[in-house]
Amino acid sequence: MIYLDNAATTFPKPPDVTEALVSFMTHSGANPGRSAHTLSIESATIMFQCRKALSKLIGQKDFLRTFFTMNATMAINTCLYGLLKEGDVVLTTSLEHNALMRPLRMLEKTRGIKLRFIPSDVTCKLDTKTAKALSHGVKLIACVHGNNVTGALMPLDFFATLAKESGAYLLVDASQSAGLVEIDMEKEGIDMLCASAHKGLYAPMGLGFFSLSSRMDALESFMQGGTGSRSEEEIQPELFPDKYESGTPNMPAIAGLLGALKWRESIGYEAMYAHEIRHRTQLKEALKALDSVVVCDVYEAYATTGVLSWYPKNESLSRVAQTLNNQYGILTRVGLHCSPATHKSIGTLPQGGTIRFSPSFFTTDEEIESVIWAIREMGL
Repeated sequence: MIYLDNAATTFPKPPDVTEALVSFMTHSGANPGRSAHTLSIESATIMFQCRKALSKLIGQKDFLRTFFTMNATMAINTCLYGLLKEGDVVLTTSLEHNALMRPLRMLEKTRGIKLRFIPSDVTCKLDTKTAKALSHGVKLIACVHGNNVTGALMPLDFFATLAKESGAYLLVDASQSAGLVEIDMEKEGIDMLCASAHKGLYAPMGLGFFSLSSRMDALESFMQGGTGSRSEEEIQPELFPDKYESGTPNMPAIAGLLGALKWRESIGYEAMYAHEIRHRTQLKEALKALDSVVVCDVYEAYATTGVLSWYPKNESLSRVAQTLNNQYGILTRVGLHCSPATHKSIGTLPQGGTIRFSPSFFTTDEEIESVIWAIREMGL
């Protein structure tokens, strides 16, 4: 089996992740911050260490401003619903995942926010001139960092400058880039960084996070409930991180994330990124050599993640993906990838999307060679 669906969730996970998760379930297992007994304190210590390590990774100097959620979608919703009011204007791109697009559309419907979209071409190149013209009077600029269809990495420096010039807040969805490319919230002027933990951070499913700049102290809580703190009060506490973390946290996943963060320290960004890009390049060159397929190119000035999309000219996407799976044991993602906006922009929406290859740090050279061989043998 060759797993090339890592943009959905990375697999396999590092042994360190499994060991940390099993260790928590076997030896700790208690709810943090709810009791004063030994196991509760052990759980709280794991959560503290993970929050601190994660904050360091993303350039957040105050680790109490990093908050755990059940996934990136919840993180994004928390930020949007906590910030936006009736009449607020949001500037976003034509390349967004539904994790951002759907809550924006719902807020447009229920709160009367106004949406403006930065157009892009078939290579995901943003129309920066139009973006500047649309930025007047904007409260929030919200954008994806790594596109989950083409792998294009959006220019965060451009968005940071645009936010500063327009006086807007900047929200970045880093679900595809966190852990793969270096992100520094402070240097890049990010007010709200949202991401999942089960992709480039190699943690278990069921965990996401968001981190806030010092400008976001007034962000309202999206969900209220028990926090283990100030239990005598019926109003949600304002202290961090409790303000945004109600209910029992996913401690097995948090323990797994801590294991993943420790594991990646010995590898570093450069090695992880180079590994994925080398395999992406090999796949891209092999596909481009075939007249019967189309590779979704990315604007040459943009860097990419390891994600690569393509489609056959004369065969159905589902048939090709099914053949790769059933006959060759190659697991891919086919369709719209929860990002119809991207497919509309790159022209692949009418045909139902693309086939997506997404290698990981654990993908081997031999596996990539086998994928290339299989595609050639299929005679596409």
